[in-house]
Amino acid sequence: MLARLRRSSLAALVAALAWTGSVQAAGIIRITEVMSNALTLNNMDWWEITNYGDAAIDITGWRMDDNSYSYAASLALVPYATGTEPAWSLIAPGESVVFMEAQFPSTAVPGYQSLWNLGSGTGNVRNPKLGSYVGSGASLSSGGDGLIIFDASGAEVNRVAFGAATTGCSFYWSYDSAGVLGSAPAGTVSQAPLNYASTVTSTANGQANTGSPGIAVTLAPVVSLFWTASGTTLGGSGTWNSSSNRWSPSDTTVSGGLWANGRAAYFGGTSGTVTVGSDVAPLSMNFTTSGYRIASGSGSITACDVSVVAGGSATIAARVTGTSGLALGGGTLLLAGTANNYTGFTNVVGGTLQLAANNVIPDASRVAVSRFMLADFNGYSDTVGGLQGLGSVRMGPTVTVNITGTTDARLDGFLSGTGDLVIDSAGSGVQRLNTSAQTLNVDFAVKDYVGKTTVNRGALGVDRSAVPLNTTEVNVEAAGRLALSPNTAAPDQVFAFGSNPVVPVNLKSGTIGQGAGDDVELANTLNVTGTATALIVNKNTPDPLVPSTQQFTFSGPLTGSGVLRVLASDTASGLAQSRAKFTSTSGNTFSGTVSPGPFAVSRFNGDFTQTSVALAGGKVDGYGAIKTVSGTGIVSPDGTSGADGIFTVGTISGSAGTCFNFDLNAANVAPNWSDPTASVNDVLRLTGTTPFTTNLASGNVVQLFVNAATLATSDSYQGGFFTSTNQISAISNATYTTYVLGDGLGTDIEHSGLTYYTLAHYNAAHSTTFAPTVTMVSTTASFGGLPTPGWIMRTTYAAAPAAITITVGSGTQTQTQAGYPTLSGSLPLVKAGAGTLVVDKANTLTGSTAVQSGRLQLANGSALGSSRIVPLSGGAVTLTPGLQTSVGGLAPNAGGLVDVGNGMVTVASGLSATGMVTAIVTGMGDGSWNGTIGITSSVAASSGGDRTVGWLDNGDGSVTFAFAAAGDTNLDWQVDIIDAANFLAGGKFDSGSPASWNEGDFTYDGVVDILDAASFLSNGLFDAGAYNAAPGGASTVAAVPEPAAGALLGAGLAALIVLRRRSGGG
Repeated sequence: MLARLRRSSLAALVAALAWTGSVQAAGIIRITEVMSNALTLNNMDWWEITNYGDAAIDITGWRMDDNSYSYAASLALVPYATGTEPAWSLIAPGESVVFMEAQFPSTAVPGYQSLWNLGSGTGNVRNPKLGSYVGSGASLSSGGDGLIIFDASGAEVNRVAFGAATTGCSFYWSYDSAGVLGSAPAGTVSQAPLNYASTVTSTANGQANTGSPGIAVTLAPVVSLFWTASGTTLGGSGTWNSSSNRWSPSDTTVSGGLWANGRAAYFGGTSGTVTVGSDVAPLSMNFTTSGYRIASGSGSITACDVSVVAGGSATIAARVTGTSGLALGGGTLLLAGTANNYTGFTNVVGGTLQLAANNVIPDASRVAVSRFMLADFNGYSDTVGGLQGLGSVRMGPTVTVNITGTTDARLDGFLSGTGDLVIDSAGSGVQRLNTSAQTLNVDFAVKDYVGKTTVNRGALGVDRSAVPLNTTEVNVEAAGRLALSPNTAAPDQVFAFGSNPVVPVNLKSGTIGQGAGDDVELANTLNVTGTATALIVNKNTPDPLVPSTQQFTFSGPLTGSGVLRVLASDTASGLAQSRAKFTSTSGNTFSGTVSPGPFAVSRFNGDFTQTSVALAGGKVDGYGAIKTVSGTGIVSPDGTSGADGIFTVGTISGSAGTCFNFDLNAANVAPNWSDPTASVNDVLRLTGTTPFTTNLASGNVVQLFVNAATLATSDSYQGGFFTSTNQISAISNATYTTYVLGDGLGTDIEHSGLTYYTLAHYNAAHSTTFAPTVTMVSTTASFGGLPTPGWIMRTTYAAAPAAITITVGSGTQTQTQAGYPTLSGSLPLVKAGAGTLVVDKANTLTGSTAVQSGRLQLANGSALGSSRIVPLSGGAVTLTPGLQTSVGGLAPNAGGLVDVGNGMVTVASGLSATGMVTAIVTGMGDGSWNGTIGITSSVAASSGGDRTVGWLDNGDGSVTFAFAAAGDTNLDWQVDIIDAANFLAGGKFDSGSPASWNEGDFTYDGVVDILDAASFLSNGLFDAGAYNAAPGGASTVAAVPEPAAGALLGAGLAALIVLRRRSGGG
């Protein structure tokens, strides 16, 4: 049996015919439910029909289609039966059948029955009979669609149209016993427990769905009221309120009566102006005569379904309000009221919606247009909550989209007209321009509006098949994001906005990117101003076995100024890399800076000689040309194969952290100078007169990837740095690390898809002692066919020279106990073993000292005064308590640890201030001096947070670092008036100018600000005497500062802060 509710009247038959276009072929079959956006069973579409008649109906040979409403394109309806269910070819009165879009019904149908707790398919309540269909183009769109059923002769039986779906909820329709529609023509969204709907949850994915399969609602006839201004004839002008007798219960015997909310309002007869004088809530508004105007008065209309006679028009200028949406089912409706505030969708299920004034659609209302229908802004501007559907939207002067929630809006249909599209969304939902299979391949829908495209705030997503073809420019402001996504139906993934690629995409501090895991290409000019971002979005679930790279290619010119950050979305998994590739060969006038972040690559394969690169943890590569490189990251020539190439750079700053990768493929031959895309050995051509603005030091790691199966004695590789003059003095102090391909089975490092051995592991496996020697040799290159004299880096591999190896397996030994009472000469020293070697003599050793493992403790002020110390991974250098010592050189970023304790180290040469600070920041760890590499202080770590490591650039090529307290600017282990003078007189406070420890940067961020002043003031050391204990003791605080001295310091710093704030320094 069918559940029966009381609503509505016989006159709804007219509306039902207008809404559904129903042609009854045999019996009374009606579409009663549609699920177009399911969350379960692989998002399977399903829908239901019910027999409202008094006789059984044979539906053998019946077919269905979506909103193309075409019998030629229709699909057969197939029964589902396993032998226990009754055949559904005969549908008895009151029985329902549910059809599913299912390629494999033997799996889908039982899954559906189980999910919805249905019976065996008898056709009765909660036990609908079941069937399926499958075929191209019949999937129901979640953005709005339609459904039609045909009988065996091809005659239409019933159709419905519906707008954008609520995710996981079905639409339902209710009819009276004559099959006359009595509910919303566009369908009503199911909500449990209304109208017998229930919510079920999938055990497979935990998602909930709401619907009522197997239950249809039979309504009492809808009560319709007909407008009669005079009370005797239909139509005319007058006021619509709750007190005037202007509504007739019949359209044949007209008599005036009071309005009652919840009735279907009909406007026929002679058209006129109807002024809304009180708040009214019609079930629907049906204009059966063209030309009516519903004028604004002292009342309002609750949003409802509206239909207009075919070929006719009506205007609603009164305020439309309420929480439901406004739905147009046919004809032309002009919306003219500027005080509308309904919160539901503006649905164009049928006909044309036209604006008749600016700002008539509420800002929160999303415009949803069904296929073949039109929302026409008609020369007016408005702000809406989104554009979506399969139909058409015609622009006004400015159409602004403000999506305030998290749900995307997707417009698959046409977007035409003249006007600007502005995205200004407060929420995270994305306005998407897209196409469906129907709109792309059948309707040939395009986005061809003429006007600007601006993303002020929020995101605009553009599918390759829906690029605005005639937009005049694209602007992405600071809070905006433009995301491009490819389309499998449009294999050419090159995006070109506007009629010509010269149409600029202006990144005005905004963000451009692509869909997760997609590779896309933009042909337009990319014009950058401010600080903009290219966000390359990696796969949501990276494959640990197949690390991936997502690439955004910018094939148009790069212009403008400012900063373009290149960022990867995945910086945590270690399984993905993001690349921004710039390939334009001309027109690149960008004079700003490109800055790749961690796991991001900026690749330049063209002439970008006005563009600088500031590495921010990422990589720059390619076979083109750029202006300068600075920062922390990797520089690597890169040819078309991802390996050997010639990369041209004007100058490179040798700051610590600027590192290099070079592929070396052929020994004892010169690079292929004539082909920058395949140069055999990598070449980094530096064209500046002073190619290295700062000499390379130990913090600059040069990784050499030797692609050879074996190394031979005296193998020599020409590749790496190419300069116009001999720059060996600039590159000799870098840290050179060799990796050998060998048999390709190495596990030490992956590079360009290959795995390598460290040189140490290669030597161990082959019983060799190869070591690299880096020099520069004179040569004549041929770049672009022109002879170019210069110097090329040459790396020669030969047996390593003899070394002094001192192994302390465990415990502690002095150098004398280890058999070396003095260390002298030029041979390198290697400290091996897990134990501790104490170097306690004044030695004259000039060879390097490598700490491979264990600990090397310095116990003399001149222990290694002429030796360069290299603590490697697993090795550590420590000092005896309170020691002040000098060393010939130090590589604190080579992978090992330097623990200064409560002592002081002066490095004579080869270590830049930047490299030293990098090592200190690394050794600081999480801020408690718990780092395992770099420079740290175990005494600072145990001090409770008020001690640190200070540093000085001595100005003569040497640097010093020591156990310190904030405020001790000259590292004399007391905080006094000299330190206050240095802090106050430096002029760096709150200026933003680069600053050193001596000038007050106690937090290692390169500037002096309120944090540094707070560190100075908070430790209570000013004028308190020495804070570092004598050698051999622990660090203590001697006394509390005198009030007068502390007050003087506080007053001075406070005055400085006030002065800087008032002068605009902040």
